[in-house]
Amino acid sequence: MPKFPVDASKKQVIKAFELLGFEIVRAREHIVMKRENAAGYKPLRLLLILNPRLGFNTLFSQGMLD
Repeated sequence: MPKFPVDASKKQVIKAFELLGFEIVRAREHIVMKRENAAGYKPLRLLLILNPRLGFNTLFSQGMLD
């Protein structure tokens, strides 16, 4: 089994979330992405730091890898 990467490029992370149905709403100091909820609830929002590489700890601390 391949090891989980220690960090990932910004492009890789954005592409992964786009494959999960998220779309970029805004990209300034941070990247804001959202995904519409099929059940009619509020859309799911995601906030990413605008760094060239995002570390494992950053993604894990935001609850994205639970």
